Amino acid sequence: MKLACPVFPHARISPVKLNDLDPHGIVTAVLSLPAKRHAAILDSCRVGYLGSHLMIAGIDPVEVIEINAVDEALARLEDALSDPTLAAVFTISYDFGLPLIGLRSRHRSTEPGIYIALYDSLLIHDYLTGETRISGEPAKKDAWFEVLQAPPAIAPFHGNPGEVVSNFTREAYLSAVDEIKELIRDGETYQTNLT
Repeated sequence: MKLACPVFPHARISPVKLNDLDPHGIVTAVLSLPAKRHAAILDSCRVGYLGSHLMIAGIDPVEVIEINAVDEALARLEDALSDPTLAAVFTISYDFGLPLIGLRSRHRSTEPGIYIALYDSLLIHDYLTGETRISGEPAKKDAWFEVLQAPPAIAPFHGNPGEVVSNFTREAYLSAVDEIKELIRDGETYQTNLT
């Protein structure tokens, strides 16, 4: 029986169901990979808002594309997303928005305007059912098992997920907020996530 796979509608294999994988272990395993493996995680964090209930991870993309030229951005993005056998994880930098509307940025970013990683397999964890599946290219199944069974390079989190602990002192936090306010006044940012 072939299971429906909304991420890979033209999948060449049925998704492989994995048992006994918890989300924290998946995140720890994927984040333990070296940067050259271009791992990506899209995680709803169980929010359940507007149907969000998945964690999707990709490793070892078949292609990584960085786009910086505004005049070719849309055509290259459309081309990159045209293969139905691949899944894309991409980001568009805030700085790239300015040239798209004809404005110049006051600073230079080292971040690409658009970053696209194209994956031929994904690991998909469903928070509602607790099921984890690998979908896509059959040859990637072994690579996923290797990643998930390897000892993590970073220590797994063993705390209470509901416990909030800050790595800021009150003084350091207030100082960082003041610095962000100055950056906003100077026009260097309009939104900052202080984490």
